[in-house]
Amino acid sequence: MKRILAFVLIVSIFTFFGLSIPAQAREAPKTIKFGACFSVTGKFAGFYHIMGDWEKNVVDIINERGGVYVKEFNKRIPIEIIWYDDRSDPPTTVKFYERLITIDKVDFLIGPTASPPAMAASPLADKYKIPMIMTSSSDPAIYNRGLKWISSSLGSSELWAQHTYEVFKAQTDAKTVALLTEDTVWPLGIGKGARTFAENAGYKVVYDQKAPADTKDFTSVISDMKNLNPDIVDVSSFAPFLVTFMKQAMSQGLKPKLFHSCSGVSYGFLTAMGSSANYMTGDHCWVPGMHHPGYEMMEEAVKRTKINILEYPYGPPCNFAAIQILLQAIEAAGTLDREKVQEALETSTFGIIGGLWYRLPDGFGTFNYFPLQYVNEKICPLYPPGVAKDKLVYPAP
Repeated sequence: MKRILAFVLIVSIFTFFGLSIPAQAREAPKTIKFGACFSVTGKFAGFYHIMGDWEKNVVDIINERGGVYVKEFNKRIPIEIIWYDDRSDPPTTVKFYERLITIDKVDFLIGPTASPPAMAASPLADKYKIPMIMTSSSDPAIYNRGLKWISSSLGSSELWAQHTYEVFKAQTDAKTVALLTEDTVWPLGIGKGARTFAENAGYKVVYDQKAPADTKDFTSVISDMKNLNPDIVDVSSFAPFLVTFMKQAMSQGLKPKLFHSCSGVSYGFLTAMGSSANYMTGDHCWVPGMHHPGYEMMEEAVKRTKINILEYPYGPPCNFAAIQILLQAIEAAGTLDREKVQEALETSTFGIIGGLWYRLPDGFGTFNYFPLQYVNEKICPLYPPGVAKDKLVYPAP
C-alpha cells in the first residue's frame, strides 16, 4: 500500500510541474492506430477496390513479426488500421479523416488513395499537427501549398514519364507524340511531365490538349490526331476517361504505332477493354524481382491477397511503401510523439520496396514509376534493367 501511495505521489509531482512521466512509469498502448481512407467504390475503384483486403493482410504480416519497436517503451507494439471507404468523393474523404482524428483518436495517418480526395483531406494533417504519409497522391498541386505535415511515398507525378520515354527512345524509332490529359488533379502533373520527357528524348509533340474529366465525345480530338498521325498517343488520365477515349479511338480508326497511358495496365482499364487493350503500355512502381527492403513482406501480402500485382500499379505498392516509411520513422524517433516522428520523416533516409526513400522539402518522396506492356493477356515489365525480361513490342501489330 505504501508503494502504491508513493507511486501516486511521484506521478502527481510530475503532473503538477508539467514534467513528462518517465517511460518506465507509462504504460505502452495496446496498439498504434493508423487512420486511412480508400476509394474502394466510386470513380477510382478500378485502382483501389481491393484495398480493404490488402490492408488487412499487410497489418497481419507486420503484427506476426511483432509490430514496430518503440524505444520509449522498450518493446514492440502491434499496429491497427482504422479505414473508411470515401467512395472516391473528396468531401466524404474530409469527413472521414476528421472522424479518424477526433473520434477514433488515431496516432498517425495514411493518406487517401487518389489525388482528388488527397487534395481535399491533406490540409487536415497541418490543422491537427499529425503526420500523414501520402500513398499514390502525387500531383504537385497537393504539395505546393506549403503543408508541413504531409510526406509522399512517391516522387512528383511530373517525373513519372521519365523512364517511360527512356524506354521509348531506346526501343522504338518513333518521332512524334500526341498528348491528351484529363483536366483533373493527378493526370495534370503526369501530362505536364510527359511533354517535358518526350521533348527531352527528341520527340516532336504534335498535339497537346486537355479535356474535362466527364468528356463523353472525343470525336474532334480523335479527328485531329488522325490528321496529325502521331507515332505514339499518350493519355494521362484515370481509367474511366481512358476507357471512353480508347473505345472511341478504336471505333473511329485512330491507329498510332503505340498507345500509352499511366492507367494503361490497371485492373479497371483491362477489365473494361478486354483483348482490345493488347499492346497498350502503362506505368507501375514495383514488380516482383525488385529486391529492395521489405520485398519479402510485399510478396507475401500479394500472395495472401490473391491479386496480380501488375494490375494494381497504384494502391498496394504505394500503400505498402507508406506504411514502411511510417514504421521506420516511429522507430527512428523512438517515440509516438508526433512532432518527433515528423522530425524523423524530415531528416532520415529509409529503405523501402522502391529503394532508398527520403523526404524532399516540399513533402515529395523518391519513389518513381516505369513502363509495362500488356501483351496477349500478360503484363510485361519493360523496366528496371535486370528485372525486365521483355522488350517493347513496337509498332503494335
